[in-house]
Amino acid sequence: AVVSTQSGHYGRGRGLRRFLWKQLRFASGKEENSMHFEVILKKNCNGKYELDQRVRLHLFISTAPCGDSAIFPIAEATQSNEHVVAHEPTMENDKQGLLRSKMESGQGTNPTSITEDPLTVDGLMMGHQRLKTMSCSDKVSRWNVLGLQGCLLSEFLEPVYMSSLTLGCLYHHGHLSRAVCCRYKDTPLPPPYN
Repeated sequence: AVVSTQSGHYGRGRGLRRFLWKQLRFASGKEENSMHFEVILKKNCNGKYELDQRVRLHLFISTAPCGDSAIFPIAEATQSNEHVVAHEPTMENDKQGLLRSKMESGQGTNPTSITEDPLTVDGLMMGHQRLKTMSCSDKVSRWNVLGLQGCLLSEFLEPVYMSSLTLGCLYHHGHLSRAVCCRYKDTPLPPPYN
């Protein structure tokens, strides 16, 4: 299979989902664990599987993910976290906190609009519409809300959340907080999401 993606974050997500699928097959007895890997999924009282409490998932990204978390002047970039106080989102204008899609011709993102027509295969094939790709910030934000396991595995697994997100350099804590976790804090979620 050929996998084409512009984002390393998305490739890591795919790899994790493949790993969780394999773990689910081991835990449910659908596949023999001939290599004797430790099974990190346990069946709960609801009949779904969940990640063993001893297991923590951490995501490292070298710089601010494209999209909402990267909308700041580079001069304001944080180089260390010595002075950072947890979760103080920056909201300076109405363009921040919006879902964004990547631009086709390179770096950058544009806010998406709910008034645009939905994409169709015909519209894309005939050149009337352009393919929209979710920004990296929005992907990380989605993982923080819905979990890393994806839609298919949600049928069998409780949500799997990352324990931490580490950025190497060139990020702004306030914009990152807003983009990957805090912009949905007042949105009610159905169980089992939190």
